[in-house]
Amino acid sequence: MSRSLWVMLALVAASGVVRAAPGAEAWQDDVSAAQEALKANLALGGSLQGQPVTGEQAAQAQRLVEQGLARARKVVAEYPRVGEAHCLVGLLLCAAYRPTRLKKITTDQTTGELVESVATVLRRGNQDGAQREEGLAELRAALRLEPRNVGWQLDYAEGLLICGQAEQAAGQLSALWQRRSNLAGEHRLRAARLLAQTSAALNRPGEERRWLREILKLDPKDRQAAKRLAELVPPPGAGITWLSYEEGMAVAKQEHKSVMADFTATWCGWCRKLDEDVFSNPEVIALSREFACVRVWEDKRPDLVRRYGVRAYPAVLFLDAAGQVRHQVVGYKPVQPFLSDMKKGLGQ
Repeated sequence: MSRSLWVMLALVAASGVVRAAPGAEAWQDDVSAAQEALKANLALGGSLQGQPVTGEQAAQAQRLVEQGLARARKVVAEYPRVGEAHCLVGLLLCAAYRPTRLKKITTDQTTGELVESVATVLRRGNQDGAQREEGLAELRAALRLEPRNVGWQLDYAEGLLICGQAEQAAGQLSALWQRRSNLAGEHRLRAARLLAQTSAALNRPGEERRWLREILKLDPKDRQAAKRLAELVPPPGAGITWLSYEEGMAVAKQEHKSVMADFTATWCGWCRKLDEDVFSNPEVIALSREFACVRVWEDKRPDLVRRYGVRAYPAVLFLDAAGQVRHQVVGYKPVQPFLSDMKKGLGQ
């Protein structure tokens, strides 16, 4: 399990410490049960790392959410001033892992034909808009009861981020960071990690680099942050320099270059193979210098996926400086055929 997930689990547990209150014994067991259900759900989803799951695993993840919600909502109904219960309802609705069916279109390496399949994965978040709003409202309710609870402020920011409200999350986190005298230990590290995630979601690589460096100051052993920083700042000549879409289009206009846009997905095995076998090839790297190279993650930029009509991964689109498609490659290709496609992308 990743270090960041363990940290989050610890913070969830810490934020749920039951405080002395009238009738505490009447709701303590329910709060503890809801905490355990959330922790078990996060552990299950984190251990699978986005890989397809069995029907039993999908049912287990959903069952944990429902069990946790039942216990936490019971406390909210009977003891509305128990902030832990409000916070747990919010996290279970906004941040827990839920089964999601994904349609995948891949390329058969032997025949070259597109093959469509459906897989179930566990993803954090809630596709139901009404439940997302309910979750965020419960997190705000917890903060109204204890506005200075830093752990709950971070929970709320993470809920905003997972619910697709990255701008609001960035504002919440930036305000909290400016008052960083209140941030200590794991809270400060978690805030830096969330700021890096919001910067990535908003396609602000400069800010993301800043927060990744902050993470490594606080936790030099964080391999995930180090790897991501290396991707954003590759050593000169070490590989293809990938830019965000906006950065790439700006470079293309300024330097009168074509754009090579790699549309990729975390779950796509052929995308990883393209990275390992083709984008690491010296000839491909050398020719990539003729382009502004853009990497687009399907889960982070659905707007670009829709704009360019991408339905299968990997998909490499060669664009002119105005963003019009000049040539495209759908599916995996070995080095030499891909080099030919790159030349077509240059108009050669």
